[in-house]
Amino acid sequence: MSLSVEGGSRWSKVTVLGLWAMMFLALLVSPPANIISWDVFGYYLYLPATFIHHDITIPDITWVEQAREIHRSSSTLYQAQMQPNGTWVLKYPMGMALLLLPFFLAGHLFALVSGHPADGFSAPYQWALIIATLAYVLLGSWMLMRVLRTFLSDRMSALVLALVLLGTNYLHQVLYSTGMPHVLLFALQAALLWYTIQWHAKPRYGHAAMIGLLIGLLCLARPSELVVVVLPLLYGMSSPTAWRERALFWWRARTHVLLAATVMLSLALLQFVYWKTLTGRFLYMSYNNPGEGLDLLAPHVWE
Repeated sequence: MSLSVEGGSRWSKVTVLGLWAMMFLALLVSPPANIISWDVFGYYLYLPATFIHHDITIPDITWVEQAREIHRSSSTLYQAQMQPNGTWVLKYPMGMALLLLPFFLAGHLFALVSGHPADGFSAPYQWALIIATLAYVLLGSWMLMRVLRTFLSDRMSALVLALVLLGTNYLHQVLYSTGMPHVLLFALQAALLWYTIQWHAKPRYGHAAMIGLLIGLLCLARPSELVVVVLPLLYGMSSPTAWRERALFWWRARTHVLLAATVMLSLALLQFVYWKTLTGRFLYMSYNNPGEGLDLLAPHVWE
């Protein structure tokens, strides 16, 4: 079994680049009318709050309300919640904002030099998020190609890539839910699979650090992504009775595991500090709008 993309991977590479070009042209011809709206608006607010208004605590909600009304970002401001001290806590964690940061800064710079409103919501910022989506599409499909080429032939890898990118809801997320987390999470998960394979084949500190970084970013974007921690921990276990061998492997690689955990928790600390600063608690349940929740005692089966 090869653990690298060998020469002769023409079909899979052509598939990745061809499908990416198709999505690029589709978004170029028919871009979203307002990508920074609804949930994306909430994920994104960290960026203009920090780099344009210079206060992530949003003590004055006026600019957010103006942006929501002028750009029709959402019918209500469900993306933030007012605290007793007058500050506003954003509903969504900050991971998406970190993943979009380089593209936001490029859009902000273009807005400043081109004369567009440098308000965080004008055309340069809209296109920055479209470009970010396309960049993560390329990253995710390329990393998935490398994973598939580890186990499959080039032509079979190309077929699986086409089925995944065209035969699932992935294409819809790229073209019609542009800016939502799913495409970015897909890219991080594909990269996590690749570095997991590499680390198990030949443990290196660089691979361990990347595993910690990717898991940290995934959890910071959506805390429920914590389940992906089982990938590097359990990868390659062929039977339930292999726990002893796996425990010995973890012990031998304990410094790598510690490094990955340190990187992951360092990223998580950003969110904990944010919540602590605004609410006085390190853990804060921001999904507390009316109608949100999971009520297992009233499942509405018949309805």
